[in-house]
Amino acid sequence: MVGPLESEWTPCPPGELTRLARRLRRLERQRWIVPGAALLVLFVAAGLGLRYWLVRPREYTFAGLTCSQVKSLMPAYVAGTLRPDLRARVRDHARQCPGCRPAFEQMGLLATAAPSVPDRELNGDIALALRQWAMALPAKQRSRREP
Repeated sequence: MVGPLESEWTPCPPGELTRLARRLRRLERQRWIVPGAALLVLFVAAGLGLRYWLVRPREYTFAGLTCSQVKSLMPAYVAGTLRPDLRARVRDHARQCPGCRPAFEQMGLLATAAPSVPDRELNGDIALALRQWAMALPAKQRSRREP
């Protein structure tokens, strides 16, 4: 027995099923492109955000000064033109800060061997005696602070 739909059926032309299968596979792939691209963008953004959060430069605050403030005051500190109270705050920050201490030590602005010795002006006789004592040390001991 032949139903009403079966009588209208005509055979497909050669290659028609192959063409339809290819089209269906292409549509299935395209269906995942937009969500996949959105997911990729989300992962990249999250990765970059995490990288920035983990590797961002540290801005420490010691003695009421941030690292960027201390770095901007460093030329005046070296020149000795800072007010005494600000100079003491810069020095205290540099002694406590793991980011600024190496720069100050490298420039010889902080005493690495005796951190408890205050950084203040010495009278001429004491300064001369200290220089003579330092020059009398063997060269190997004098250059111990240098990298």
